[in-house]
Amino acid sequence: MNWSAPEVQAASIGVLAIGVPAVLALISYPIQKWLDRRERRRETDLVASVALLESIGDLAAAFMGNRDMNEAQTKYAVAKMKFVAVGNDQTLRSLANFDGAISATTNRPTASEIDDYVADLVKAIRLQSFGKTKLKNEILLAATPFSKSEKDK
Repeated sequence: MNWSAPEVQAASIGVLAIGVPAVLALISYPIQKWLDRRERRRETDLVASVALLESIGDLAAAFMGNRDMNEAQTKYAVAKMKFVAVGNDQTLRSLANFDGAISATTNRPTASEIDDYVADLVKAIRLQSFGKTKLKNEILLAATPFSKSEKDK
């Protein structure tokens, strides 16, 4: 069988037309799986973070007398356990500082000190979720219930 140049060229193009997409698929599949897992982890982290911050809001409402304290503490304990599973070292240190402050039976922190703990926790969560944050504590605290509840009393 004698192949001419156009026939060889056509066969080469056919092999390339099939081979290149196949190779690209083999390369892109693991990359896409890695990206999908990373996105699912980010979503899981975010859900746990939001649940924790919501429970902190419930605690603030309970301290103000607008919610049942036992229910708020239970919600906080559950959210805290879930968060411990996904939080990085920095967020867990901030959570431990906050938790120690609100759990203190002696030398209870002032409202301003609690604000600082909340701001540190929110900042650590933002760093974990977004990789950076440029927001100052005052801006972060403007949305927190502790800032308003304790200082207004």
